[in-house]
Amino acid sequence: MTKAVYNHLIFVLILAPITSIVMVLGSALFLPTTIDTPKELSNAKFGLPISFIKQDLLKSGANGYEGGFPHPFSLQIDFLDHDLELEFIKSDFLLSIAIVWLLFVIAYFVVRKLTRKCSY
Repeated sequence: MTKAVYNHLIFVLILAPITSIVMVLGSALFLPTTIDTPKELSNAKFGLPISFIKQDLLKSGANGYEGGFPHPFSLQIDFLDHDLELEFIKSDFLLSIAIVWLLFVIAYFVVRKLTRKCSY
């Protein structure tokens, strides 16, 4: 096996999947979602590119919010004062990882092909 093939396999089978998982989980934990109406507080969706976590923000600690809408809300994870009302959708999570992984792999090979053309 040549060094180039080995490098491709390392990227496609190890680096891209790990990076995809980190990015998809990070999107749910660190990127807020915009809630447009008070009704949406009971069914907030988190995660990108496909929402894979649904949370009832009213039962999870955001019931004291009295501001205007639309308003960005993050995932509420206050374990001490409120029970977490989370629904984790495994199929949407795996699909999100697959989408991000595929985009990484496509971008990797496009960049490799473009750099080869430029080096000649």
